[in-house]
Amino acid sequence: DYEKEHLPESFEKLKKKAVEYKKGLKLNFKSPPTLQNLYKLQWYVILTLVQELPFRNDLPTINVKEKKGNHLLKHGKQFKIKMTKFKNSDKLGPREIILGKKNSKVLKQFLAFRDKCGVTHDLLFSLRNGKPMTKSAFSQGLIGLTTKLLGKRVGTRMIRVLFATSNKEEIE
Repeated sequence: DYEKEHLPESFEKLKKKAVEYKKGLKLNFKSPPTLQNLYKLQWYVILTLVQELPFRNDLPTINVKEKKGNHLLKHGKQFKIKMTKFKNSDKLGPREIILGKKNSKVLKQFLAFRDKCGVTHDLLFSLRNGKPMTKSAFSQGLIGLTTKLLGKRVGTRMIRVLFATSNKEEIE
């Protein structure tokens, strides 16, 4: 009942709100490279990634430098994410996901911007102070952002439900 009440109308609405969020920022990857700008832009990156990768709260655990744990790899002109540590990894084993061209382009721009901001850790996302983002901070930030954008508290679980619902035919 809670999910029915708080679920957004569609996955498409989340996609539209991600674009609106980016336009509302009045920032892009050519903006001055500060931690504050990085923090704002990374939420746009998160909104675009969760549309293709409906993971639980595992996105902040992705390593961008070393090939250990959950990490990012180049796959031609695109990126590939190798997930080795997630909830069912002991049963399912490692998973490799090749990102689409749009997300690969956004991620490439984000990583270049991130490097200019002087981030000292190897994880994909950062807190406002430049330290690595935790799963808890990711979850709370996503709920806060979706509440602001959609007027509903949408976390990773609901995004996964929306994703599965919108891809129902493919999944079946």
